[in-house]
Amino acid sequence: MNIRLIYDFLLLILFFYLPWYFFAPFALLGLVFFRKFWELIVFAIAMDLLYAADTSHFLDFHFMVTVGAVIFYFIAEMLRRQLRPRSTS
Repeated sequence: MNIRLIYDFLLLILFFYLPWYFFAPFALLGLVFFRKFWELIVFAIAMDLLYAADTSHFLDFHFMVTVGAVIFYFIAEMLRRQLRPRSTS
């Protein structure tokens, strides 16, 4: 079985059964271990839709977890490109 699929299933279980502060480190670790880890953004959208509080913080913008996930995703991809080993030939 694919390790990424197992990791996604683990994240799904964490998403539904544990608070966000247990879920978030595992989701961010996915950015380190897997290329193009779009699942982080999908889980962030789901978290915003299911668990976002109805408040007037952030100018009535309720998708702050999604914005943070997108920022983390693109930073991780930029770092991955910068730190990629280059051929010497």
